[in-house]
Amino acid sequence: MKLLEYIGEQIDKYSWEILKFTPQLFIKKPAQTSLVVPDPNASGVLLNILENYFLITAGHVIENNDPENIGIMIKDKFFILNGIIKYVKPTESEQADKIDIAIWKLDNQVASDLKEKYSFLPLDKIDINHKLDSEPRYLILGYPWKNTKLDKVKMKIIGPPLTFLSNLSNPNEYKRLKYESHSNLLLNYRQKKVRNFKSGTIQQNVSPEGISGCGVWYIPHFLTQPYITPEFKLVGQIIEQNKEKTILIATRIHIVTEVIRRDFGINLPRSLITKLK
Repeated sequence: MKLLEYIGEQIDKYSWEILKFTPQLFIKKPAQTSLVVPDPNASGVLLNILENYFLITAGHVIENNDPENIGIMIKDKFFILNGIIKYVKPTESEQADKIDIAIWKLDNQVASDLKEKYSFLPLDKIDINHKLDSEPRYLILGYPWKNTKLDKVKMKIIGPPLTFLSNLSNPNEYKRLKYESHSNLLLNYRQKKVRNFKSGTIQQNVSPEGISGCGVWYIPHFLTQPYITPEFKLVGQIIEQNKEKTILIATRIHIVTEVIRRDFGINLPRSLITKLK
């Protein structure tokens, strides 16, 4: 087997596991209660923090939409995400725009309903003090809304996720785009020049609109034994793309855990990278 083919197979293996924690978020029309046909909007990650259940996504998703109209589709059912929300309003300041996270502490009943299809990522799969790696070991999985279609016959929403293996951008890009490496990750994503691992060809990839809120996952090694659950860690959350469409920007996951520790009073390990007041 060629090396690229092998890496492609391994990415598929990791993706199947990671998608268990990665729902697509939909927006329904206000006051709509029956025959809900919502619009695809964003992505998220489900977390289990010491038996407290959270959905994390991008802050602009909450700022731009009434939370009562945001939900997750399972088969033909639309699940409203009841709970308590803490989020950074990106239009509040330039600094807030660069953080752009939302943390939704879900009611236990909502969490129970979502477990019909999804799992909640345990704390040991979150790398609070991640050490940056120059190798292409960062896997991005989210749902571009242009990929999502409604099968009107089966009344089922379908749409393949964007799965993309990337590496960190040149450190000079942080200065150019005015981001800090201690709170953000800049990941290369040349939309018009993406290698297909299975065919080896260079192709144009889909626009990433709609993956906001999805996870950035660190893969420490690709050589895995058959029937062994692959190892991966959540290290960030996608918030936007640069204007040139060459870089995906993520907030590092320790910002999320620090907000959970501070604002929800949960006894989490403190970040050694960034400490919130």
